[in-house]
Amino acid sequence: MYLEELVLDGFKSYATRTVVGDWDPEFNAITGLNGSGKSNILDAICFVLGISTLAHDTSPPGYHDHDKITITRQIIIGGRNKYLVNGVNKNQQDVANLFQSVQLNINNPNFLIMQGKITKVLNMKPQEILNMIEEAAGTRMFEEHKEKAIKTMDKKDTRLDNISNLLETEVSSKLDKLRQEKRVLLEYQKIDAELGQLQRFVVAYDYLHANEKVVELTNSIETMGQHIKHLETMNSYLSEDIHELDGKICEIMEEKQKNGSKNSELDKLIKELAKNLVKMTTQHNLKLETIEDEQKNKQTLIESLSEIEANIEESIKKEAKLSSECASTLEQNERHVANTRKLEELLQNLTTGVSSSSGQDGGYMDQLRAAKQQVSSSVSKAQQTQLKITHITNELQDAIPKAKVAERQNGNIVNDLKISEGVIKMLQEQICSIAFDPKEEENLLKSRQSQQIRLDELDEAGFNWTTLFTILIYANNICFDRLLMNLKAPCLNFSFRTLIPRPTSIDSKSRGLLQNSSTFQKKILIVPLLWKFVLVASCTIAKSLAPGKVQLALDLVGSDEELAVVMDYVFGSTLVCKDTATAKLVTFDNGVRLRSVTYDGDTYDPSGQLSGGSKSSSSGALLRMLRLKDLKKQRADVNALIAKINADLNQCLRTKEILEGLQQSLDLKTHEQNSLENRLKNNPGMQIVQHVAQLQKTLTELQESMADCARCKSDGEKSIAEIAEGKRQILKAQPLVYKMQQDINVTKEETEQLRRDATQLQEQLKSIDELICSLVAECTQLEKLKISAEKEYQDGNAKLECEQSTHIICEKKLDLLQDEKRKKKQNIEDSKLELQTLVRDFSKLESEKSHFAHVATNLEKSHVWIQDKKKLFGKQDTEFDFQQHDMRECRKRLSQLNESHSKIQKSVDPQVLEKFDKVEKKETSLKQRLATVRKDRTKIQETIHTLDELKREKLIETWTKVNRDFGLIFGDLLPGNTCKLEASEGQDITEGLEIKVCLGGAWKQSLTELSGGQRSLIALSLILSLLQFKPAPMYILDEVDSALDLSHTQNIGQLLKSRFKGSQFIVVSLKDGMFNNANVLYRTKFVDGVSKVDRIASKEVRRVPLNATPGKLRTPAFLHTRRQSVLTEN
Repeated sequence: MYLEELVLDGFKSYATRTVVGDWDPEFNAITGLNGSGKSNILDAICFVLGISTLAHDTSPPGYHDHDKITITRQIIIGGRNKYLVNGVNKNQQDVANLFQSVQLNINNPNFLIMQGKITKVLNMKPQEILNMIEEAAGTRMFEEHKEKAIKTMDKKDTRLDNISNLLETEVSSKLDKLRQEKRVLLEYQKIDAELGQLQRFVVAYDYLHANEKVVELTNSIETMGQHIKHLETMNSYLSEDIHELDGKICEIMEEKQKNGSKNSELDKLIKELAKNLVKMTTQHNLKLETIEDEQKNKQTLIESLSEIEANIEESIKKEAKLSSECASTLEQNERHVANTRKLEELLQNLTTGVSSSSGQDGGYMDQLRAAKQQVSSSVSKAQQTQLKITHITNELQDAIPKAKVAERQNGNIVNDLKISEGVIKMLQEQICSIAFDPKEEENLLKSRQSQQIRLDELDEAGFNWTTLFTILIYANNICFDRLLMNLKAPCLNFSFRTLIPRPTSIDSKSRGLLQNSSTFQKKILIVPLLWKFVLVASCTIAKSLAPGKVQLALDLVGSDEELAVVMDYVFGSTLVCKDTATAKLVTFDNGVRLRSVTYDGDTYDPSGQLSGGSKSSSSGALLRMLRLKDLKKQRADVNALIAKINADLNQCLRTKEILEGLQQSLDLKTHEQNSLENRLKNNPGMQIVQHVAQLQKTLTELQESMADCARCKSDGEKSIAEIAEGKRQILKAQPLVYKMQQDINVTKEETEQLRRDATQLQEQLKSIDELICSLVAECTQLEKLKISAEKEYQDGNAKLECEQSTHIICEKKLDLLQDEKRKKKQNIEDSKLELQTLVRDFSKLESEKSHFAHVATNLEKSHVWIQDKKKLFGKQDTEFDFQQHDMRECRKRLSQLNESHSKIQKSVDPQVLEKFDKVEKKETSLKQRLATVRKDRTKIQETIHTLDELKREKLIETWTKVNRDFGLIFGDLLPGNTCKLEASEGQDITEGLEIKVCLGGAWKQSLTELSGGQRSLIALSLILSLLQFKPAPMYILDEVDSALDLSHTQNIGQLLKSRFKGSQFIVVSLKDGMFNNANVLYRTKFVDGVSKVDRIASKEVRRVPLNATPGKLRTPAFLHTRRQSVLTEN
């Protein structure tokens, strides 16, 4: 299955109808500048998933009889999608199932690898990687069907629950209800009979009881009226007492109000005094704490001052001691200096006889000074050199093991670099061995163009004689004699206008051309070669009449065997004679009777017609025929030259193509070499190796310099051996003196610092004393203010207590009066309540009396039998003997019977038996359906279990194959390394897969240890291994090489071309290394706001640079010769 043609009409940047056709079944590439519409082509394919030509073994189910399937997706006004398959309406799910059956799952499009897919794969969790393996194995479709089956099973469970619930709640309850109704129906008549008898008994009792209550209530109403009158009299007396108490309470309230205003003023004053007292106390306590802290600081400063004074005394003693020791050491050093100078002067006097006091300083002393300088410089240089040697040796001891490790780790890179250098050298030698001059190609092209122009000039315009017709003279290669040039036109039959159509070349087109009168300007005779002519002339008789003077014209020309008949027809009846006499003799002879032509051009015809005297214009035709012959020869020469030029040009182009291929390989290898050199240059390990080599070279140079310094030092020491001891003593004493002087200076500085510290402490003590004095004065003043505030507070508090006692006495009197008033009011309220109760009870009794009277009257009216039976009411041994029955039980039983009777009467259904049979049948049917649903559910569970086992086997098989290809592809992209997919630690393969990478023989713990390019190669290897397992018919890759260098991009392009033969790849890339491997390249461009596409065949792809202008690319002629199935987008 592959994409053959794509039609975009109004899709994104393709505003006009654009046909992208002639897709290669294997490797297609799309390139172009940013924003030119590359990704829109991929979006269009994803929009409808293209037109596919399907082989029958990979056709979707139901489409095996179709050679091609046209799938169209349209967006109608309103946003509704419309899908067409071979012109038939289909829904979206049908189209999705069609593509999914040929490994194009649009819900999980692993065949589509966009720009972010590489990063997405790198960030995938183990479960997501497992999902990719499942998709490759084809088990994802099973998962979807499994989910649908589980949903179906859930629906069956729901249906099962509904049926069970229906049985438990509706059907069973109906059956129980019908059974109950059946029992109730049997009891209904029994209850009705008992109810009638009990109602008569209760009515009789109610009638008798109502009459008795009327008499009783009449007596109670009279007693209650007397009690009400007594309560009203007592309430009037209590109201008068309350009025007197109100007057007394008002007097006490006025007195209390006067005392209350005084108390509030005193209370406010007391609060102010208490607040002031607390403030004074707090300030006094703070001052006391501050004084205590300052005294502690003073004591600390006094102790510090004592310690500093003791240190000052000790420092002074130490300074005196050091000064004494320094003086003795200086004196001893001066003695050594004097002795050394005496030895030098003595040596000078003994050697040269001149003392230093004379002011001359030459001879041996100059040499001694030079020797000292030489020894000093040698020693200094040797020390520096030794320090450098020690430093370099230590550094080498640390660096050599690291360098060895780095050499082992980077051995592959070094070997690759050596191999790359060898290949580059070989390629350079091959390029140098190829002799190619660009000017030679240009010269050949110019030469071919000039020869082509020459050939066009030689070709005849209009009618093509070489393909349809042959002029007799020209086609038969007549070998003219010089004498024949003078022959007049009549000597030949029908002059030179005779044409001979070839037997195999006469067709309808040629016949129409011959029959057209406008084709030829003069009259012609056409002689087919199929005709047969017999030679008429008898040359033998003519030659016998004039021996040596007569020749047959046919003998003067040559001809091909196939044109012999026509040559006989044209030249076989004409004689060529040497003079006019001979012509007359043979022409008019009865045995000859043939036309004759003399050398001068005179013609003699047996019919008596004569002509001659001047040359005919037909003789020019012969010259033109010779010219035509020459032109033909020239044309053949030009064609031969053009063929040779084309051969040379093809050889030059092949050489150029070989040279360009070698140059491209050289560029790739040079780039690879530069990458390896940069890696070595930026590799810390190789930097260590280079650093070790430099250190070893420097160590050798320093050792040589050390030997030179040793020799210089030995020579200098021999010159100054006599005074070395004295100088050594002086040098030994100088550091000691210097150290002592430094100790004295340090001691002096310490003493001065201690004195400054003591002065500062004394100043601090003075300021603290002043502060303490001021604080004590402030504390005394605060204490006086505190005592005054306490006295004011006590006086105010005493006044307040006096006023409060008076106020309390008034409140007690007021409380007593109010209690008495409250009691009387309570008595009135109680009387009123009792009165209200009595009035209410009085009304109630009257109401009850009227009620019972009304009841008795109504019962008597409603039950006629009361008048006859009322004498028996309450009598013993009668049916109305109320003593033998408990009326409460009777009423309760009556209520129960009424309630039961009402319920039974409402619920009794005469069709209850028929309904019972119907519901019972329904229950049986539901139970059968319930058993069927349970059986189906069990089958679905068994099927899911079986498919789960098959899925696991298929998943392990897929994982094994993908894992092997994963390692091999990664090894191809990054030689010498491998990778694998394995289950997470402690988990099964069905729970998730992780990526493990081995670089340089070491397995990495995490992908974060890899570089960005290595991780991109890992992700791309995994994607390609999944694609190789069960290839889909089509794969779409969108700039997957964006993070890779040129070498890896070239490897990926070659890998796609070599490993994936059965699938169609559509790759968007901006790199030459990728699309140079493509069989067909589509280059997009953006012109006037609309995207356009140009197609480039495989032979032209390698010669197209990435930045070439699309408009200048030549579109192959065959691009427009074929238009087949169409994939439309509206």
